[in-house]
Amino acid sequence: MKRIFITLFLLLTLEYTCYPGYLSPRRCAYDSLLLLQGSSSATNAQKIIANLNLAKLLMDSVPERSFFCAIEAYKLSVKENNLAGKARSRIIMGTYYTYKQRYDRALSNFLGSLRLFSSIHDTLGQIELLAKIGALHQYIKKYQSAEIYFKEALILAQKKRDGRLCAQYLELLAIDNQLEKDYDTAMILFNQAYAQYALLKDTLGMMSVSNNIGSVEMDRGEYKAALERYLHILAMLKKPESWFLGTIYTRIGHCYSEIGNYRKSLEYNFKALNIRIQSRLQGGINSSIINIAGDYYMLNKPDSGKIFMENGLKLARFYGRLSLIENAYRRLSQYYYRKQDYVKALEYDEKKFAMLDSIMMTNNRYSLELVEANQRYAGFVETNAFLAKQNEKQLLNIRKQSIQFTFVEVLSALAAIVVLIVVIQFIYNRAVRRKMQHLNEKLNLEMWERKETQKQTRIREEQFRFVMENSLDMISRLGKDFMHTFASPSSLSLFGYTAEEMLGRSLFDVTHPEFHDFTRQKVEEMIHTRSSLELVYQARKKDGSYTWVETVINPIFDHHDGTYREFVSVTRDIQDRKSKEIEIMEGTKQKENLLKEIHHRVKNNFAILVSLINMQKEQTRNPELVQSLTNLQLRIRSMALVHEMLYRSSDFEKISFTEYLRSLASVIAGTFNRRDIQLHIEANESVMSIETSIPLGLIVNEILSNAYKHAFPEGNSGNISIHLINPPESSALTLVFSDDGMGLHAGFDIDNCKTMGLQIVNILVHQIEGTLTITNNPGACFTISFPKVVS
Repeated sequence: MKRIFITLFLLLTLEYTCYPGYLSPRRCAYDSLLLLQGSSSATNAQKIIANLNLAKLLMDSVPERSFFCAIEAYKLSVKENNLAGKARSRIIMGTYYTYKQRYDRALSNFLGSLRLFSSIHDTLGQIELLAKIGALHQYIKKYQSAEIYFKEALILAQKKRDGRLCAQYLELLAIDNQLEKDYDTAMILFNQAYAQYALLKDTLGMMSVSNNIGSVEMDRGEYKAALERYLHILAMLKKPESWFLGTIYTRIGHCYSEIGNYRKSLEYNFKALNIRIQSRLQGGINSSIINIAGDYYMLNKPDSGKIFMENGLKLARFYGRLSLIENAYRRLSQYYYRKQDYVKALEYDEKKFAMLDSIMMTNNRYSLELVEANQRYAGFVETNAFLAKQNEKQLLNIRKQSIQFTFVEVLSALAAIVVLIVVIQFIYNRAVRRKMQHLNEKLNLEMWERKETQKQTRIREEQFRFVMENSLDMISRLGKDFMHTFASPSSLSLFGYTAEEMLGRSLFDVTHPEFHDFTRQKVEEMIHTRSSLELVYQARKKDGSYTWVETVINPIFDHHDGTYREFVSVTRDIQDRKSKEIEIMEGTKQKENLLKEIHHRVKNNFAILVSLINMQKEQTRNPELVQSLTNLQLRIRSMALVHEMLYRSSDFEKISFTEYLRSLASVIAGTFNRRDIQLHIEANESVMSIETSIPLGLIVNEILSNAYKHAFPEGNSGNISIHLINPPESSALTLVFSDDGMGLHAGFDIDNCKTMGLQIVNILVHQIEGTLTITNNPGACFTISFPKVVS
């Protein structure tokens, strides 16, 4: 039940987020296109593009607004006589009518767009329109008509020599034959499409064909074979499209359902539902809900099944999805037959057959509309042909009459022509002489310009040859297969190969094997981003030795269709630079070890001082001197502890002051060994430099030592608390020492205090640019505030 409630919550969330106003993921693109659409300074051509892009953006969420944008683009295209714009506008209008199930109008727009693309010889546009028209016929089960359009699209794709398009239309033809139940032909076409995708190394295309082959196996009732195929596809998926993954999950669930494993079917149908909810695929969501309901019924969980079935039928009726309603009734009928409740089963059978009749009537209506649209289009073409013939006849008659009038005029003017022939000849000869003179001058000028051009070309060639022959960097061109088609002479000094030897050699022939995968990955990234990149890798010379090189690669794309063609590279030797970098890294490591050793030796020297003071304490009987030496030991230990923590730390400039504070307080408490005094420490995490940590450590030593010595006379118990407060939003830290002892004497003033310890505290607080506040209520409380970063 928990899974049911979670799924229903996701459905409600999806219903809210699919509201037409919910455009936040594409808001930026929407606003920019809207601004360009209404701009007074934009040209009509720019507005056409903006309207078309806006129409595509809004088609899924606000189809009516998308349709109006397409209409506006069409009006502007008519005004500008932009045939491509008119064709693209009609594609969007046809898509809108398809969405509204007005297939006659959709077909009319698609055919009009096809005619426009044919007139401007846009082959890709024609292929796209033929696919849409074929899909339209296929949707209403006019498979033979759909096959005609798909074959025309395939022929154009073959003429275009586009392997991917050929594979796609072979796959569409196979699906059309599958729908006609010609499974043998469908399998042949699927295998051809798979081979084409394999040739292109298109993994997603190969998986798509495998998915469709699995559907053929399901149509034949081979559910176990189909299940194995879909599970294999699922294992191959790495970053699949959400719609594809949802389809695979659904078909796996269907296979499990057909072989009677309804629990597995329910599991995969839930996976499909979650994927489709995330992708907001409404039709897929509706289908998954009904499938889950059917699985719950077959698992004898009618309460859960009823919840999903009611929601599935509600969505299907709202969007007019008749086939999903028929599927729901079919599953309910199966359940009640299984329960031997034949009255209910018969009731749902009747509803199922009524829905099948509705689907058939709808398809027949759509088919009739498409036939009428095709007839109107054919009539339009015949009318145009008839009018063209009539126009040709009228032009022929006019030409005949013109010839007759011309003949009479020629006879009338023949005498005048004979009279004027001498004058005309004279004028002609003079004009010819002038023309010849002008032509000679023009030829001389062209010859001079050609010589200048040849001269400049030779100069540029010499400059280019000079640069190529004297450049230390190797300049080269490489094709799609990474083979060198050109190399500058500097290849000899860089790799040991002459320019002629480099031709026909692959980039990987002169690359260390460990960098082969890295180089392929970077080149694919360059092609994807369509920008140059810089590679640093080890190159292999002719003699087998290796050197570090740096290569800058620039991709070259075809100016016409934008496809990747080759790339140009500039390579230089950076072995010396790499060697120096390694030396610098080793030197840095040595310095870090040396600094670590210095901190270690400083800590050891402090330890020696503490030992010497211990020896001095053992030789004297003066209690005041012993106490002074003990105080000195604690001060030395507070500084030694900083160097010990720096020695253990990976950062030789900063330590964790929280850890340092706890260690130092533990050392001081152990020195006085007062079990009747409880020490409490609360400290926020804080990291400080050595310049701040040592003064603070001395301050902690003095205040805590004074508390142990004076706050609790012998026999009195109590508590000492230390709080380190480090607010994230503040630029200052606060260190608070408090006890519940006898407190300070009346009129205490640290500025006039004569004791050495508190004088040290006062000096060190000023050193770290802090402030000291002392209260006496009832025990002593020292509050020190100081900036987090002390210069």
